[in-house]
Amino acid sequence: MTNRQLAALETKKRLLEAGKCLICEKGLANTAIEEITAAAGVSKGTFYTYFNRKEDILFELSGVAQSHSRRNCAERRRYPGEQ
Repeated sequence: MTNRQLAALETKKRLLEAGKCLICEKGLANTAIEEITAAAGVSKGTFYTYFNRKEDILFELSGVAQSHSRRNCAERRRYPGEQ
């Protein structure tokens, strides 16, 4: 990965983390995109580089959660006796 790609990935991660924290704390309807971008330290325009709307943060996070869940299940199948 190039430095630019790594920076873009880090920016998206910051937006996701800020969105997750704010939405968990305040709820989706009570969280503004401006709050998410301020918490992530990016401009409002940057938000739209990665997401079309704030609901997309939830879709992205649910995909990440499903991916982690699948990996955990696969690990348990490989090592069934270990917890």
